[in-house]
Amino acid sequence: DVAEGVSRGKASDLTELSLIKREVDKKRAHVPFRQLMKRAGKALRDIKPCYMLSPISLSQVVSVEPEIFDVLIIDEASQMKIEDALGSILRAKQVIIVGDPMQLPPTNFFNASSELDTEDGYVEDDESILDLSLSKFQSRMLRWHYRSKHESLIDFSNVNFYNKNLIIPPSASDKFAIKNNYLENAVYTASITKKKNDKNSIRERGGVNVIEANKIADAVVNFMKNSVKQSNKKSCLVVTMNNSQRDLIDEEIRFKSSKTPEVNAYLASWENTMEPFVVKNLENVQGDERDYIFISTLFGPNKNGIPMQRFGPINHPKGHRRLNVLFTRAKEGVELFTSLTPNQIKEGGEKGRQIFKDYLEYARMQKIERGETTGKSTDSDFEDWVKEELETLGYQVVPQVGVSGFFIDLGIKHKDFKYGYLAGIECDGAAYHSSISARDNDIVRQKVLESQGWNIYRIWSTNWFDNPRAELKKVDAYLKTLIKNQ
Repeated sequence: DVAEGVSRGKASDLTELSLIKREVDKKRAHVPFRQLMKRAGKALRDIKPCYMLSPISLSQVVSVEPEIFDVLIIDEASQMKIEDALGSILRAKQVIIVGDPMQLPPTNFFNASSELDTEDGYVEDDESILDLSLSKFQSRMLRWHYRSKHESLIDFSNVNFYNKNLIIPPSASDKFAIKNNYLENAVYTASITKKKNDKNSIRERGGVNVIEANKIADAVVNFMKNSVKQSNKKSCLVVTMNNSQRDLIDEEIRFKSSKTPEVNAYLASWENTMEPFVVKNLENVQGDERDYIFISTLFGPNKNGIPMQRFGPINHPKGHRRLNVLFTRAKEGVELFTSLTPNQIKEGGEKGRQIFKDYLEYARMQKIERGETTGKSTDSDFEDWVKEELETLGYQVVPQVGVSGFFIDLGIKHKDFKYGYLAGIECDGAAYHSSISARDNDIVRQKVLESQGWNIYRIWSTNWFDNPRAELKKVDAYLKTLIKNQ
């Protein structure tokens, strides 16, 4: 490299090149690199015009001088603190800042000062250089999505995080690429601690879900055994929500692999590659990608069957960004292991909780949009009557549920139905009669709603007024069939 620099570098000072060559030839007592950069920086930049350094390394080896570099490119800028970036920016003539504002922010998750709270994710995120840049400069979105080989792996994030702006190449397969494994009898166990003299200060440390860990370990081992048998081997990664569950899953997989030669062969085949097998927590997974991602959601009902509403870092104001990172790691498929159903997660709270709830529903129903509560009341006395009668049978009835620009008259939920709305009831009330044509009411509207995953049941007012008991019995039987067949 030095010889090449001498031969091509008229701009380089031969004295600087001589110094570099001397340092290369020395066995010991080298000049510190910071001094070498100061004394021979012009020649070094001619020899190696591109440097790849962390912000700390750059500050250590490059003296504080303005515009040393022509261009600075900051990658993964969503995770870089402003104070870490400034030293690099001051040394460059031009700056290109690259990152995703919907991915992980800078966090103190692993700082020693916050060690007591990290298990449950009580973290304080900092503003990133990307956040600051977006507020000051013009930005350009890179729209092509390259990782997911099936639309279903990125559709959820495209809708919920990127306003449907990503360009996604279509897949040749119409198979839904997310497999939902619901573990009904699994229990989430956490050690609850309280600060002295503070009854409201509750912390969970070391939460684990043993059944979930065992099931995901079995699935990973089977995946590895099958992959070894195939000529086209697939990489995989396991992700969960905290360090304790990560360690438990890793221990289970290692124990099972000790008795399974195929698993050891699989681990060895990926060990020295860019995609080795590892088990990670949520905070460590940004930048990773694998053919298949196994996800343990960890949280679920406690030993009393009560699903607590504490979801670690997901409950943080930027928890939804952590979930976006998690949901977009897979190239070919996701295996989701969860002890929760969407209806066990309460509405409200931070955005991360709602995104978590929606993703569980998406994985189960294989549809993104299931309906948005509008807060509107019913349109007619007829709908009020139907609503009251259904509520006496134990159904939860939500009027005017918004879906794809439509409003379903009555959205039906039930405590025994685990995944959002059981069905939508359409009545021939005010909304029906205000439509331009019967075709809009009876054909187009229903097809659109059914394409969004809805079960639609229509109640005609004439039949209801003629015999409400018989019509109520029919709709009740229909809804009970849906619950039975879920």
